[in-house]
Amino acid sequence: MFNIIDGDVISQIANDKNLKYTNILDGLFYSQLVLCEDESDCKFYSAILEHLDSKTYQSTLFCAVGGKHQFKKIVPLLNGLQINYIIVADIDLIDDIIFLKQLMNSIESNCYDKIQFQHKEFIEKYRVKVNPQLKTQAKLKSDINALLTDSDYMTESVARQIKDLLKIPNAFALLKKEGIHSLPEGECSSLFYEIKNFLNSHKTFVLECGEIEQLVSDVDGHGINWVEKAFEEFPV
Repeated sequence: MFNIIDGDVISQIANDKNLKYTNILDGLFYSQLVLCEDESDCKFYSAILEHLDSKTYQSTLFCAVGGKHQFKKIVPLLNGLQINYIIVADIDLIDDIIFLKQLMNSIESNCYDKIQFQHKEFIEKYRVKVNPQLKTQAKLKSDINALLTDSDYMTESVARQIKDLLKIPNAFALLKKEGIHSLPEGECSSLFYEIKNFLNSHKTFVLECGEIEQLVSDVDGHGINWVEKAFEEFPV
């Protein structure tokens, strides 16, 4: 069995600097292509898959797209090349209505219409339920004072902790950090799983834990630094 390759699609990839130097076209020679946000995700997932199922690993290619906003641009190209793919991303894939609409419609024409109501309801209800849990100024002041000592100088560790406290929080930052554990019970949780199941049926999978680093939360760090530490701590 063979497919005729669309020359226009090849040209699009070759002329796009964000895509030209990726391994997307190598997907023509694999059973499936897994689109990830960055290289650290690819490295982690490929190592886990090799450990769990070496046969599937041999026929699977992981490709870093350079951020979740690239998915919607790449999917139509893969469809044009008839490359079998799935998307694996952090949970914040669903925190923006315009972005998810563009992504779903790149997978299938008018696809987002089927989940539009549930998604908008989830966004609204999650914000309403979670925002009151975020720290007030009084609470932030109390937490900062608790870190301060009688010393004339502030240590680097204390300065870093205060800096972290002062980062402006929002409901969806909490969703990415805590995943499904941050979901209010009831309708909000039900809406999330309805959205998640719909995405799964359209080749798109989000991490219930929030972000990839939460898969091994005992290890500090982010990105490739976190992956390397995770492998050192828990060799597969």
